[in-house]
Amino acid sequence: MQLTTERLLLREFETRDISTLHAQSHDPEVRRFDEGEPLTETEFHAIVREIICGQAAQPRTDFYFVMECIGDQQTIGSCYLAIRNLDARQAEVGYTLGKAHWGQGYATEAAREMLRFGFDDVNMHRIFATMIAENVPSIRVIEKIGLTYEASFRENQWFQERWWDTCIYAILEHEWRATQSPKAGT
Repeated sequence: MQLTTERLLLREFETRDISTLHAQSHDPEVRRFDEGEPLTETEFHAIVREIICGQAAQPRTDFYFVMECIGDQQTIGSCYLAIRNLDARQAEVGYTLGKAHWGQGYATEAAREMLRFGFDDVNMHRIFATMIAENVPSIRVIEKIGLTYEASFRENQWFQERWWDTCIYAILEHEWRATQSPKAGT
């Protein structure tokens, strides 16, 4: 499966992506808000193999994509839509982007496509994002694509030798559809 945006090809994970994504995941600035220790390439390889095996699952609940620039076919990050409650039609959206590509709108572009995919193709009712409260750039991305702040959870995650606050942002299908309608008179 592939999805296309103006500048990105979002394609499903392949084993050839392991080295590039693993290297990006070891950048301390990219990992600043990540739990746990960096994975070894062997551990990372096992996770990617599991993701690839999950592509054939029925019903499918996890959709992981590599972000690839259309022009030069450079892998710059990854994004996902993970169904967290199939009966309630709720999914979580997330993304990781290599530092060299921060501030260029790629995360916003990929996350926006994850919403479209989630509502149009996967038939979700609600899509949410769980954010570390201090991750202001990522929160800006989520707000740009229309998710609304719902709640904060004080000191509910322990990693990197400290407690972190998290927050939840979400958008409902009808809210998203209202932003997709053509404006009157145009």
